[in-house]
Amino acid sequence: MDFNTVCNTPYATVITKISEKEARYLLPYKQQLRASKGQQTQQISIMSAFARTFLVLLSTLTSAQCHYQKSRCFIIEKSGENYTMIGNGPEKDDCTAGKLIEEANKNLGLNEGDPLILFGDVAVGTGFQNADPCTSRNCLWPKANDGNVHIPYVISNQYSSGERSIIERALQAFHASTCIRFHRRQSDMHYLDIRSLQGCWSFVGRRTGSQTVSLSRQGCVYPHVVQHEILHALGFNHEQCRSDRDEHVRIIYSNVAPGQEHNFRKVQTNNLGTPYDYDSVMHYPRNAFSRNGQPTILPIPNRDVSIGRATVMSRNDILRINRLYRYCGTTKAGEAHFTGSFHSGLMQDGESCPFERLCS
Repeated sequence: MDFNTVCNTPYATVITKISEKEARYLLPYKQQLRASKGQQTQQISIMSAFARTFLVLLSTLTSAQCHYQKSRCFIIEKSGENYTMIGNGPEKDDCTAGKLIEEANKNLGLNEGDPLILFGDVAVGTGFQNADPCTSRNCLWPKANDGNVHIPYVISNQYSSGERSIIERALQAFHASTCIRFHRRQSDMHYLDIRSLQGCWSFVGRRTGSQTVSLSRQGCVYPHVVQHEILHALGFNHEQCRSDRDEHVRIIYSNVAPGQEHNFRKVQTNNLGTPYDYDSVMHYPRNAFSRNGQPTILPIPNRDVSIGRATVMSRNDILRINRLYRYCGTTKAGEAHFTGSFHSGLMQDGESCPFERLCS
């Protein structure tokens, strides 16, 4: 395997069938890499040929300091008794949607041509800087004759086949529990144009013509980040910016990094009769945009409640989609899940959870 290729395509270079034993070895690889050289040698001696190759690969990438190892996140897919490692996936707080987006967007806006970004990852068109980008215009995607909402998309050829697969599976996850149906663009005039630009961002709601959704290969190609940005494109804002957020969280502005205060501005949202949801994939983690690593978002009245840890859409995320689009089509109740076999869930503080839920 070409190590330079791995560094340049960090999220989908390794798509390999592995055993459950190998998968369990690979999950805690960060700790293995921190071990001494002698300890690594001892561990390698009991691993399979694939695991040995993978650990050597990671060691090489560590010395090269490329983004693949730096991200420390990969996805383990399970289908029946089969396990597959696909690029990267969620690992604790560093890989929540909010933290991944914040990291990927830290240099966004520094270059000429970058979009105006508010709320961390919401692109705003000219003339809408001081308005809710969705309620200030008709932002919903139209229903088709079958009652569903069909949204065409194109995925840039910048992505590898594995990265395209991750993006497409994240889109297909909407089909299981909502009336949204994504399909590849044919001759459609209005569509989502998914490409690897600087950072992770999206406009809120439907725009005319080609509508960009940026999913940078350097930090954004994760199922839950894809879902987060697509929910923006469907018309949704961040949970912590809800109009009633002050009843559920307290923003600690003294801990917010200078110049990042706008990310916590409230929006006069239509909450669709749903409760505030700490488990929404649209909720940022408690230390989002922190200047000192201390919390910027504290839940109230119980400050120990886990927030911003979702790796899939919550029940309320799904309910809101169907309510916003007026229960179009035939929908199925229940948990959101990926078509196929991504086993993700909510990673609670101090939780010991089964392997399938991707805790490391």
